[in-house]
Amino acid sequence: MPFKSKSQQRYLFAKEPEVAEEFAKETPKKAYKKLPEKVDEPKRVNPSEPHLRDRDGLMKISKQQRNK
Repeated sequence: MPFKSKSQQRYLFAKEPEVAEEFAKETPKKAYKKLPEKVDEPKRVNPSEPHLRDRDGLMKISKQQRNK
């Protein structure tokens, strides 16, 4: 698995050097310049809110949102 960010690379070389070496073998040399500093964390959905997508994957819009 190649590195996904520079911060991941630094962490793995500091804490898990064996894993970092494997990742380094799979990461192309040209990709190092393009690595982002950090990867954005996925947005977490509040479990108390109703789901925002229907069965077809389309966004649900409430009546209140339509009237705004």
